[in-house]
Amino acid sequence: SNANGTEGAGDGGAIYDLEPFIVNLADTAKIRYLKITIKLELINGKYADDLNQRLPQIRDALLLLLSSTEFVNIRTVEGKMELRDEILQRVNALFRSNKVRMAYFTDFVTQ
Repeated sequence: SNANGTEGAGDGGAIYDLEPFIVNLADTAKIRYLKITIKLELINGKYADDLNQRLPQIRDALLLLLSSTEFVNIRTVEGKMELRDEILQRVNALFRSNKVRMAYFTDFVTQ
């Protein structure tokens, strides 16, 4: 697997690793941080090249999304699932057709 590792190729279920994000959440009362690692399940392993080419746009879109999120909205399981759906939508919106089937959190730490 390469730097932006994908395991498996050509078939569904290939996983695309994003480098971890560390952001300030949008809370104003006190500074809160979110450290999050996201893995994207591709609809087809060959789409990894498309994601590599748009990686700056992907990271930008997700940084903007994450840093506009408030702690209260991601405290619950429901909130985390909503965030996951929003990540999926934001990434797929960068392409003409959907490339990503699902987003997974492998690290999710707030402080």
